[in-house]
Amino acid sequence: MKVVFIEPPKEFWFLMGEYLPPPTAAIQLAAFLESRRPDDEIKIIDSQAEELGSYEKRLRNSGARMVSASVPQAA
Repeated sequence: MKVVFIEPPKEFWFLMGEYLPPPTAAIQLAAFLESRRPDDEIKIIDSQAEELGSYEKRLRNSGARMVSASVPQAA
């Protein structure tokens, strides 16, 4: 089964400039799932790190049967 975790684009926090921490929750969940289901294909789409304005095309092309998205930052 193909699984994709998505970290959507976020606005920069004014105190930290252009730094945003990595998507640790998605990384931890992906690692846990991988440890329990080693035959599954697991990917993380980190919109910030990959400088993606939109992740929809990547998601459509992934062929994922399960998708988990982080909650976008509130304005």
